[in-house]
Amino acid sequence: MSAARRIVSLGWLLLGLAAVVGSFLIETTARAGGGRSLEAYWLAVAGLALLPQALNGSLGRVAARLASLLVLATGGWCALTRSTWLHHLYLRPWELAVPERALGLGLVVLQTLVVVTLLRRDRALFVAIRKRFDRRLFVVLALALLASGAHATLVYPHRDEPRYLIFFVLQLAVVAAMALINLGHLVLLAARLDGALLERATARLRAAEEGRGLAGKLRARLPLIAGVWVTAVSALISWFVLDRVPHVPDGIAYLFQAATIAGGSFSAPAPSIPEAFSVYLMDVRGGQWYAVTNPGFPLLLAIGVKIGCAWLVNPVLGGLSIFAGHGLLRRLLDRRRADLATIMLALSPWMIFLAASFMTHMATQLFAILGFIFALDAAAQNSSRKGLLAGAAFGFVLLVRPLDGLLLGVFAGLVLLAGWWRELRPRFPVLLAFGLGAVLVSSVLLVFSRAVTGSFLEPPINAYIADLWPGSTNRLGFGPEVGNPPQVWGPLDPIRGHGWRDVLLNSNQNLANLQMELFGWPIGSLALLLFLLARGRLEGRARAVLALLALLAAGYNLYWFSGGPDFGPRYWFSMILPLALLSVLGFDRLRAELHPAGARVGAALAALLLLVTPVFCVWRISARYLDYRGFHGGYRRLLEEHEDMRGGLVLVETREEIDYGCAFILNDPFLSEGSTIFARSRGTVADFELIRALGGRRVFRVRGPAGTGRAVERIDPRAR
Repeated sequence: MSAARRIVSLGWLLLGLAAVVGSFLIETTARAGGGRSLEAYWLAVAGLALLPQALNGSLGRVAARLASLLVLATGGWCALTRSTWLHHLYLRPWELAVPERALGLGLVVLQTLVVVTLLRRDRALFVAIRKRFDRRLFVVLALALLASGAHATLVYPHRDEPRYLIFFVLQLAVVAAMALINLGHLVLLAARLDGALLERATARLRAAEEGRGLAGKLRARLPLIAGVWVTAVSALISWFVLDRVPHVPDGIAYLFQAATIAGGSFSAPAPSIPEAFSVYLMDVRGGQWYAVTNPGFPLLLAIGVKIGCAWLVNPVLGGLSIFAGHGLLRRLLDRRRADLATIMLALSPWMIFLAASFMTHMATQLFAILGFIFALDAAAQNSSRKGLLAGAAFGFVLLVRPLDGLLLGVFAGLVLLAGWWRELRPRFPVLLAFGLGAVLVSSVLLVFSRAVTGSFLEPPINAYIADLWPGSTNRLGFGPEVGNPPQVWGPLDPIRGHGWRDVLLNSNQNLANLQMELFGWPIGSLALLLFLLARGRLEGRARAVLALLALLAAGYNLYWFSGGPDFGPRYWFSMILPLALLSVLGFDRLRAELHPAGARVGAALAALLLLVTPVFCVWRISARYLDYRGFHGGYRRLLEEHEDMRGGLVLVETREEIDYGCAFILNDPFLSEGSTIFARSRGTVADFELIRALGGRRVFRVRGPAGTGRAVERIDPRAR
């Protein structure tokens, strides 16, 4: 490379980095429901789009320009997508009048013109692509589009209004068109990449596979590097974006339950006036105060509560699940495929954001992975000890998320039975040990129920739901009384009861969220899986993994609720590792069919993986999870700034339960002497009764953001 070209490349690099750094200095506007305006995001995307120009000499001139356009167009796709609640594309004229969306539309249109023009010029490449879309692939893609292209629940309540149906069909058509354009863009980018670059990359991958040089050392440590990456990134998101507080109401109950467990009990003595401390999933019965959620995850969260780092528990569990997941993948795949699946998991937005949350899914994933590792080893070694450990792991999953534990445990038991049947070896001791381990650990659920309700067989959440929504039941199965009344969850559950229509809507909801959140790819996260399904006969392990996905989907459709869009389709999170595994098999099938262009197929996948974190995840942070749903750490900061409030009674004036919940998590469940108590202000008379019941404490009043529209405010009593 000439000196002049090096100077130009350095200039592009410095300019791009300056834009990315400058994006942190731009003020943005908060939006209702969460997220900020996208001025800073667009500057960061522009900076990222300049970076390929710094590699012009390595990538090739046309490839560098295509890479820059792909970054910009992916940002445009993000900007055109509603980021909160159920996502959909902004397509109405008044929606596109917003500048950031108009810019996004302009970039997507530019991408379309460039891709169509270049494909028309390169007739041989266009014909080769068109030949790949045979009838079977077309049918699979069409069915996938109908199932996951858009959220049907947005239009279901208005299904008799033609304009809503037209909007839904338009969503499907535009989603399909954008995915195809992005696919064509990737094909062009891969085709225009410099051949020397691909040769160097192939040589380094070969050196890594052979364990030579730095590449070999990095590959040997890949599971550890990927696990540390997930822990570090999710911890940063938890600290700087989610403010170390839950962003789903369930997390408030988990933190309370973890604090009671850290104090040596599943419950605490009820406050004298429980109405002042009312939050979702908290119940008061028999003079006891407790969360009705399952105790498995809070048992782990209690460790974080003890050391004052509860926010770090899930990032650590996420990193451990990546490390353990590689071990499971190595038992199912060769090393190269296991490494690729691990990289895809570690970069998954679904994985990273759930690992940053206070939800139960990281614990579910880690212990399910450990359970399958022990089950496979028990089957291979005919080991009762490994069978016992496998059963114990799935028993703990039952403590965390009972339905996941049941479905995954049943499948693991079938794995043991299949091994026994295939090899005609006696496995009764192994199966017995598996069942014993599961029963021993999961029996803690009975102990928990007995401790808080007085009955081994009455889960506390059932009584709570029955009181919260009279006439409804929280159980598996179908019927008009199953689930909650209409309008409680809005479009997430628009039909009373649970029936076949709910199954279709719930499946569509989860599949549409999967397409967006699994990998964050503009071609659709399920693209490689769909290609695998469209290309015919599958190998035995692929069929077994598909059977597991079918079991999980069918099992969860027995439940009345879809789980909603918070942190992705989280009720289906147990599918993430099987989906990554099948996506890798789909990639290998695609690469084999396009031989000898396999290196270029790998380059296209690398481009997708490189886009995820800086473009998709940053958009998710900017447009969604900053101040999401009104959760905030303002009360914690107020307490840190005003030492005189410690040990006092703080009355929170707010009209939003979530706002009060952000203060509630700071309470000691046992309301110990010397602890700061945050209670909800309910009017002068009710507040006076509470002050008298908790006599001896200094009283302070604060107003939450739901009332101020800004930050938490301490109210000067002289101003009242």
